[in-house]
Amino acid sequence: MVAQSRAQLSRWPLPLDARFLKSSLSYTEAPPPDKPEFVFLGRSNVGKSSLLNFLTGRKHLAHTSARPGKTRTINHFEVSQKWYFTDVPGYGYARAGQKEREAWQSHLNAYLRHRPNLALVCLLVDVSVPWQRSDLAVMQNLEQSGLPWVLIFTKCDKLPRSSARHIVQKRLQELGHFLEKVPVVLSVSILEKSGRETVLDFFQQTAEAWITGRETCL
Repeated sequence: MVAQSRAQLSRWPLPLDARFLKSSLSYTEAPPPDKPEFVFLGRSNVGKSSLLNFLTGRKHLAHTSARPGKTRTINHFEVSQKWYFTDVPGYGYARAGQKEREAWQSHLNAYLRHRPNLALVCLLVDVSVPWQRSDLAVMQNLEQSGLPWVLIFTKCDKLPRSSARHIVQKRLQELGHFLEKVPVVLSVSILEKSGRETVLDFFQQTAEAWITGRETCL
Protein backbone atom coordinates (compact mmCIF):
# COMPACT_ATOMS: atom_id res chain seq x y z
CA MET A 1 0.00 0.00 0.00
CA VAL A 2 1.41 3.37 -0.99
CA ALA A 3 1.88 5.71 1.97
CA GLN A 4 -0.34 8.76 1.82
CA SER A 5 1.09 12.25 2.20
CA ARG A 6 0.22 14.43 5.18
CA ALA A 7 -1.88 16.63 2.88
CA GLN A 8 -3.93 13.62 1.74
CA LEU A 9 -4.50 12.45 5.32
CA SER A 10 -5.44 15.89 6.57
CA ARG A 11 -9.05 16.80 7.27
CA TRP A 12 -8.20 20.06 5.50
CA PRO A 13 -6.41 19.29 2.23
CA LEU A 14 -3.90 21.64 0.70
CA PRO A 15 -4.71 23.95 -0.86
CA LEU A 16 -8.25 24.92 0.05
CA ASP A 17 -10.55 26.35 -2.58
CA ALA A 18 -10.01 30.04 -1.85
CA ARG A 19 -10.09 33.24 -3.88
CA PHE A 20 -9.80 36.96 -3.42
CA LEU A 21 -13.17 38.67 -3.89
CA LYS A 22 -12.68 42.39 -3.51
CA SER A 23 -11.36 45.26 -1.43
CA SER A 24 -13.64 47.70 0.33
CA LEU A 25 -13.43 50.83 2.43
CA SER A 26 -16.50 50.21 4.61
CA TYR A 27 -19.25 47.71 5.40
CA THR A 28 -21.42 49.27 2.70
CA GLU A 29 -19.07 47.88 0.04
CA ALA A 30 -18.64 44.42 1.58
CA PRO A 31 -19.87 41.20 -0.08
CA PRO A 32 -23.46 40.14 0.64
CA PRO A 33 -23.83 38.64 4.16
CA ASP A 34 -24.73 35.18 2.91
CA LYS A 35 -21.89 33.17 4.49
CA PRO A 36 -20.29 33.00 7.96
CA GLU A 37 -17.57 35.61 8.14
CA PHE A 38 -14.26 35.41 9.98
CA VAL A 39 -12.56 38.75 10.52
CA PHE A 40 -8.80 38.87 11.12
CA LEU A 41 -7.33 41.83 12.92
CA GLY A 42 -4.12 42.63 14.75
CA ARG A 43 -1.11 44.89 14.82
CA SER A 44 0.26 45.88 11.45
CA ASN A 45 3.24 43.50 11.71
CA VAL A 46 1.58 40.50 13.31
CA GLY A 47 1.27 38.45 10.11
CA LYS A 48 -2.44 38.46 9.22
CA SER A 49 -1.84 37.93 5.51
CA SER A 50 0.66 35.18 6.21
CA LEU A 51 -1.88 33.41 8.42
CA LEU A 52 -4.56 33.61 5.72
CA ASN A 53 -2.13 32.07 3.24
CA PHE A 54 -1.15 29.39 5.75
CA LEU A 55 -4.73 28.40 6.59
CA THR A 56 -5.78 28.16 2.94
CA GLY A 57 -2.51 26.64 1.74
CA ARG A 58 -2.20 29.33 -0.92
CA LYS A 59 1.05 31.27 -0.67
CA HIS A 60 -0.09 34.25 -2.69
CA LEU A 61 -3.76 34.54 -1.77
CA ALA A 62 -3.24 37.53 0.53
CA HIS A 63 -0.48 39.99 -0.27
CA THR A 64 2.26 40.20 2.36
CA SER A 65 4.44 43.25 2.74
CA ALA A 66 7.66 44.08 4.58
CA ARG A 67 6.26 47.56 5.20
CA PRO A 68 4.06 47.61 8.33
CA GLY A 69 0.89 49.64 8.01
CA LYS A 70 0.75 49.42 4.22
CA THR A 71 -2.72 47.83 4.03
CA ARG A 72 -5.44 50.48 4.07
CA THR A 73 -8.43 48.56 2.69
CA ILE A 74 -10.64 45.76 3.98
CA ASN A 75 -9.84 42.69 1.89
CA HIS A 76 -12.41 39.95 1.37
CA PHE A 77 -11.78 36.31 0.48
CA GLU A 78 -14.12 33.39 -0.16
CA VAL A 79 -13.01 30.03 1.26
CA SER A 80 -14.39 26.66 0.15
CA GLN A 81 -17.47 28.48 -1.18
CA LYS A 82 -18.85 28.54 2.38
CA TRP A 83 -16.90 31.10 4.44
CA TYR A 84 -15.64 34.65 4.14
CA PHE A 85 -12.18 35.52 5.45
CA THR A 86 -11.83 39.26 5.97
CA ASP A 87 -8.47 40.97 6.48
CA VAL A 88 -8.84 44.41 8.03
CA PRO A 89 -6.06 47.06 8.18
CA GLY A 90 -3.58 46.59 10.99
CA TYR A 91 -3.42 48.87 14.00
CA GLY A 92 -0.60 50.10 16.21
CA TYR A 93 1.60 51.33 13.37
CA ALA A 94 4.06 53.78 14.94
CA ARG A 95 3.85 56.32 12.10
CA ALA A 96 0.08 56.54 12.26
CA GLY A 97 -1.15 59.73 13.90
CA GLN A 98 -3.78 59.94 16.63
CA LYS A 99 -6.52 60.97 14.19
CA GLU A 100 -5.66 58.09 11.89
CA ARG A 101 -5.79 55.61 14.79
CA GLU A 102 -9.13 56.98 15.94
CA ALA A 103 -10.49 56.76 12.39
CA TRP A 104 -9.31 53.13 12.18
CA GLN A 105 -11.16 52.26 15.38
CA SER A 106 -14.31 54.02 14.21
CA HIS A 107 -14.29 52.22 10.84
CA LEU A 108 -13.61 48.87 12.50
CA ASN A 109 -16.43 49.30 15.00
CA ALA A 110 -18.83 50.26 12.23
CA TYR A 111 -17.81 47.28 10.10
CA LEU A 112 -18.20 44.74 12.90
CA ARG A 113 -21.50 46.24 14.06
CA HIS A 114 -23.08 46.14 10.58
CA ARG A 115 -22.09 42.63 9.47
CA PRO A 116 -25.01 40.34 10.42
CA ASN A 117 -23.07 37.31 9.16
CA LEU A 118 -20.13 37.91 11.50
CA ALA A 119 -19.30 34.49 12.96
CA LEU A 120 -16.00 35.27 14.66
CA VAL A 121 -13.42 38.00 15.20
CA CYS A 122 -9.87 36.63 15.30
CA LEU A 123 -7.41 38.86 17.11
CA LEU A 124 -3.83 37.96 16.20
CA VAL A 125 -1.09 38.68 18.73
CA ASP A 126 2.65 37.96 18.52
CA VAL A 127 3.16 35.72 21.55
CA SER A 128 6.91 36.37 21.61
CA VAL A 129 6.55 40.00 22.74
CA PRO A 130 4.97 41.46 25.92
CA TRP A 131 1.40 42.74 25.78
CA GLN A 132 1.13 45.97 23.86
CA ARG A 133 -1.21 48.75 24.96
CA SER A 134 -2.95 48.73 21.59
CA ASP A 135 -3.62 44.97 21.83
CA LEU A 136 -5.13 45.31 25.29
CA ALA A 137 -7.30 48.24 24.19
CA VAL A 138 -8.69 46.23 21.25
CA MET A 139 -9.37 43.23 23.49
CA GLN A 140 -11.24 45.36 26.00
CA ASN A 141 -13.26 46.88 23.18
CA LEU A 142 -14.13 43.43 21.82
CA GLU A 143 -15.15 42.20 25.26
CA GLN A 144 -17.41 45.20 25.79
CA SER A 145 -18.95 44.78 22.34
CA GLY A 146 -20.28 41.32 23.10
CA LEU A 147 -19.06 40.05 19.73
CA PRO A 148 -17.71 36.49 19.42
CA TRP A 149 -13.93 36.59 19.35
CA VAL A 150 -10.84 34.47 19.91
CA LEU A 151 -7.19 35.20 20.50
CA ILE A 152 -4.72 33.63 18.07
CA PHE A 153 -1.10 33.59 19.17
CA THR A 154 1.22 33.84 16.18
CA LYS A 155 4.97 33.33 15.79
CA CYS A 156 5.04 30.60 18.43
CA ASP A 157 8.24 29.31 16.83
CA LYS A 158 10.05 32.32 18.31
CA LEU A 159 9.60 30.92 21.82
CA PRO A 160 12.20 28.57 23.29
CA ARG A 161 10.71 25.08 23.29
CA SER A 162 11.67 24.56 26.93
CA SER A 163 9.69 27.57 28.14
CA ALA A 164 6.97 28.04 25.51
CA ARG A 165 4.14 26.65 27.64
CA HIS A 166 5.21 28.71 30.66
CA ILE A 167 5.32 31.92 28.59
CA VAL A 168 1.86 31.28 27.13
CA GLN A 169 0.41 30.61 30.58
CA LYS A 170 2.02 33.77 31.90
CA ARG A 171 0.51 35.82 29.06
CA LEU A 172 -2.94 34.44 29.85
CA GLN A 173 -2.58 35.09 33.57
CA GLU A 174 -1.67 38.70 32.80
CA LEU A 175 -4.85 39.05 30.76
CA GLY A 176 -6.86 38.44 33.92
CA HIS A 177 -5.90 41.93 35.07
CA PHE A 178 -7.45 43.55 32.00
CA LEU A 179 -10.38 41.36 30.97
CA GLU A 180 -13.35 39.96 32.85
CA LYS A 181 -13.03 36.68 30.98
CA VAL A 182 -10.00 35.23 29.21
CA PRO A 183 -11.03 34.33 25.63
CA VAL A 184 -10.55 31.09 23.76
CA VAL A 185 -6.90 30.95 22.69
CA LEU A 186 -5.49 29.23 19.58
CA SER A 187 -1.81 29.05 18.65
CA VAL A 188 -0.10 28.73 15.29
CA SER A 189 3.40 28.60 13.92
CA ILE A 190 3.68 29.11 10.20
CA LEU A 191 7.38 28.25 10.23
CA GLU A 192 6.73 24.91 11.96
CA LYS A 193 3.44 24.41 10.10
CA SER A 194 1.54 23.79 13.33
CA GLY A 195 -1.94 24.79 14.47
CA ARG A 196 -3.60 24.90 11.04
CA GLU A 197 -6.06 22.05 11.53
CA THR A 198 -6.93 23.16 15.07
CA VAL A 199 -7.86 26.63 13.83
CA LEU A 200 -9.85 25.32 10.86
CA ASP A 201 -11.67 22.79 13.03
CA PHE A 202 -12.65 25.60 15.39
CA PHE A 203 -13.83 27.71 12.46
CA GLN A 204 -15.94 24.80 11.22
CA GLN A 205 -17.59 24.37 14.62
CA THR A 206 -18.19 28.11 14.88
CA ALA A 207 -19.68 28.30 11.38
CA GLU A 208 -22.01 25.39 12.07
CA ALA A 209 -23.15 27.01 15.31
CA TRP A 210 -23.75 30.31 13.49
CA ILE A 211 -25.77 28.63 10.74
CA THR A 212 -27.95 26.67 13.16
CA GLY A 213 -28.24 29.47 15.70
CA ARG A 214 -26.58 27.42 18.44
CA GLU A 215 -24.49 29.06 21.14
CA THR A 216 -20.76 28.54 21.01
CA CYS A 217 -18.26 28.10 23.83
CA LEU A 218 -16.97 31.66 23.39
